[in-house]
Amino acid sequence: MDIPSLIEKWAELGETLIPFPSNILTDQRLNDATRSFLAVCGLPESAAPFLDFPIRQDALLTVNQYFRLKGEELDIYLVIGHNGSGDPICINAASNNEIVYLNHDNSFELVWMNSTVWQFCRSLLAYKIFYVSLLNDTDPGDFSTRRFSDTEFLQLQEGFRQIDEKALDKGTFWQMELDALLWERDH
Repeated sequence: MDIPSLIEKWAELGETLIPFPSNILTDQRLNDATRSFLAVCGLPESAAPFLDFPIRQDALLTVNQYFRLKGEELDIYLVIGHNGSGDPICINAASNNEIVYLNHDNSFELVWMNSTVWQFCRSLLAYKIFYVSLLNDTDPGDFSTRRFSDTEFLQLQEGFRQIDEKALDKGTFWQMELDALLWERDH
């Protein structure tokens, strides 16, 4: 899948990807692939599961700047969004621009998400497609009555593996999300 195809797939689902202004992508720790993807393609304003990407027009902040902290170890994380708990979703500038979130309730414990922002956006799309498949035709806001099958779940799981082979390693964001999906379905 190339960038135009990715943008088109999101549009088919009624979502617009919002490119980041190039003037905020000046941090020298951003690699060319990350900078280019964010400037050309971008991310949705929000995406399941409860992720938001409010793009600031003036700066890409470090976690220290975002939370007004002074911990030197947090300067390597550039905030691009947050999850439903307020944890910052970041580009790890010290680890080849991997996408992570930092659990702010647990001393900013790192939770790995994806190897690249490209794979992250593709993973969000895979999850969105799965989520949309659960919607109730008579009430699109209600997906609680539609149970997914084991086959559908395995297809989602395989999709994540094809996008990023590390996505389902123990303790990663996507593995925890899939575990939560199964728990909700089965309880």
